[in-house]
Amino acid sequence: MIRWLKEDEPNLIPNYAHTMIGIGGIVLNKNRQILAVSEKMSIGTNRWKLPGGYVEPGKYLMSSLA
Repeated sequence: MIRWLKEDEPNLIPNYAHTMIGIGGIVLNKNRQILAVSEKMSIGTNRWKLPGGYVEPGKYLMSSLA
């Protein structure tokens, strides 16, 4: 049970409890160059970032490593 006290601000508490798992990594090639990715739908200037992602609530992690 909750009661949001600030009436002039939106309630930011999720409707349900969840855990979000995220991952990021650095990928280097033989020439020690770093892999960077750019968002396809980025608005404005090009923004580069390291590859990564997250698992949405209700989805499962599956390992492809054998």
